[in-house]
Amino acid sequence: MALVSLGLARVAHAQEAPTPEAQAMAAALFDQGRALMEEEKYAEACPRLAESQRLDPGGGTLLNLAECRRREGKTATAHALFAEALAVARRDRRDDRIEVCKAALAELAPKLANVRLVVPARARVPGLVVRLAGVAVPEVAFGAPLAVDPGDVPLEVSAPKYVTQAFVARVTEAAHVDVDVPVLAPRPPERLAPPAPPPAPRASDAEPVRPFALTAMARLDVDGAFRGAVAYLGIGVRLADVAEVSVGPLLGATSGFEPGLRALLPTGRVRPYATLGVPVFVRDVPRAGLRAGAGVEVGLVPHLSLAAQASFVGFPEPGASEAKAFVPAVAAVGVF
Repeated sequence: MALVSLGLARVAHAQEAPTPEAQAMAAALFDQGRALMEEEKYAEACPRLAESQRLDPGGGTLLNLAECRRREGKTATAHALFAEALAVARRDRRDDRIEVCKAALAELAPKLANVRLVVPARARVPGLVVRLAGVAVPEVAFGAPLAVDPGDVPLEVSAPKYVTQAFVARVTEAAHVDVDVPVLAPRPPERLAPPAPPPAPRASDAEPVRPFALTAMARLDVDGAFRGAVAYLGIGVRLADVAEVSVGPLLGATSGFEPGLRALLPTGRVRPYATLGVPVFVRDVPRAGLRAGAGVEVGLVPHLSLAAQASFVGFPEPGASEAKAFVPAVAAVGVF
């Protein structure tokens, strides 16, 4: 069939008139498409003609696009375009174009290939969608011959909650192909990630601020000059989680007791504190002194902390060797 040369002036459909810019672009694309068709570059020519028709619809452009698709070998597309062009030619009373369209349709009819979708009942799951060459086929068209262009025709079968299947049907010119639509497999349930475990409780988190709490302390005081050590086992009351008064025995080479006071900073797990105590020894030489120091308490688990401190201890007996001493200490503290 010769290149369509009829009606090179494109006649617009009855619709909103395109802008001058759109008309100019459509004319340029039309000329490019015609030139490429002369060079038999149909894969490049047809998209230009299609865009020209979109920008400024006209019977002449439509007829040339149909011819381009015919030469490209897309028989079904060409047949549909010639049928549309025939309707436009009849509306415009263009007898010359009517004859061209009729001749083209008669030539293409025996070359048309079609696909028939065979969908068994068990494959018709809720929400089934079958796409043929990218176009969703309505259920009423299942089992009917559907015209397609020759070549590899992509098909996709999908449905909610089912695994999508995609495949290709090989269709040759004038062939009539039955395609069995597969039964989709249910989509496996999604595995939800287990929730993240809650963070480990911290001493400061697990122990809300209370007006008061009972405390117990086991402390080991070591003479900084390595002259001995004394163990302190005390019980006390913590007030508003920032102050603590306590008393307990001192056990060592000499024995006694010590009332004391601690002031703690509310800074979470790690809490600095200042301490003041009055060590009183009653064994051997009775005497009383003053202890002042600072330390840090670290929460390990709820109700249990470790502490380290350093103190200076003084007694009012200048002649005694232990009248003044630097005393580091470690302790375990329970809060109840």
